[in-house]
Amino acid sequence: MATKPPPPEQQGKLSVEELAKAARDCTACDLHKTGTQTVFGEGGPESKLMFVGEQPGDQEDKAGHPFVGPAGRMLDKALEAEIAALKPRVIVCLGATAAQALLGRAFRVTQQRGEWVESPLAPRVMATIHPSAILRARTTTAASASTRAWSRTSGR
Repeated sequence: MATKPPPPEQQGKLSVEELAKAARDCTACDLHKTGTQTVFGEGGPESKLMFVGEQPGDQEDKAGHPFVGPAGRMLDKALEAEIAALKPRVIVCLGATAAQALLGRAFRVTQQRGEWVESPLAPRVMATIHPSAILRARTTTAASASTRAWSRTSGR
């Protein structure tokens, strides 16, 4: 029996995790016959920008992550070109995703936030927690810690 995508009446009602599972189990088209795994979207659930690609390329299929092949390298080059054209004096990465994209996968915002990092991107580069992390904090203690961290980094 073929597993199909969720019906239209469930749009906006399923969690990202439920959608990822539905995608993993989907057999409604022939892509499941040749792909080795589902390449589901990545990023924060509150993202306001989404890049939508076509079916995964061979490198995305092997890695299980979007935009790791030639298309991803092209996106990286576009970001590098924008930074080169703007020539910012300071870059502040908001959150781990932005920091790791620009400063490398080993960068840890929780350990290195507010520190100036040597980078060819700009004379001054640092990362801090994303302000939305304060809003997403589940406890008063976590929210207070996030607020203090943001205040130390932003100078507010």
